[in-house]
Amino acid sequence: MLRKGLCGPERIRTSDFCNVNATLFRAELRVRRSEIILPLFYSCRQRPALAIIIFVYMEIFRRLGAFLLDILQTVVLALAIFLFVYLFLLQPHKIKGDSMLPNFQDGEFLLTEKVSYRFSQPKRGDIVVFAAPPNENEDFIKRIIALAGDRIVVKEGRIYINDFPLLESYLSENIATEGSKFLENGEEYLVKPDEYILLGDNRPRSSDSRTWGPVKRDKIVGKVWIVYWPIPKAGLVREVIYAGF
Repeated sequence: MLRKGLCGPERIRTSDFCNVNATLFRAELRVRRSEIILPLFYSCRQRPALAIIIFVYMEIFRRLGAFLLDILQTVVLALAIFLFVYLFLLQPHKIKGDSMLPNFQDGEFLLTEKVSYRFSQPKRGDIVVFAAPPNENEDFIKRIIALAGDRIVVKEGRIYINDFPLLESYLSENIATEGSKFLENGEEYLVKPDEYILLGDNRPRSSDSRTWGPVKRDKIVGKVWIVYWPIPKAGLVREVIYAGF
């Protein structure tokens, strides 16, 4: 670049030109900042109440921001804990219908635990929640009656396992067990590996393995652990021990 001086054209380095421009820019920026900050500073000096008000508002906004951040962190943590518990530990269910009378009433709320079956196999008498064979988007609750290797037959209004009658003390008096489409009266069925025969306690009103057959192990969601509502019925679900089995 060229400029004229007293002694003719004079060369100026590009870096010198950039330095001059940068210096002018910083000077202009300081002027603009002073146009905003200085009046506010002098106003605060002349009127201390204004300074106090500004400080109070700044402190309110700072605390409000910290409070909202704490709430967000708490919500995220609670959601993460809920998802972990729901997916791996416990799941709430509501009883719908009368198929488990007299032991579970329509409208009761219960918790299904998912931990024990990760370390052990389901047992006879366990009450389980599982994906319903008619519609796997819906969960059913039934009792495990027969395990893999068992020979089960319905006859004389009772369940026989390996030629021995199953004594079911949890059934209502005078309840008879009849066969259906899959498990017909008098016809024996050998339960295959990884299968379970599940029946409702209210046999005349229950759609169960007698109609749609055995349930695979991977369809079982978990074991019913506790009834938590209504409060008068709240409590742990009792284990069942069968005589002779």
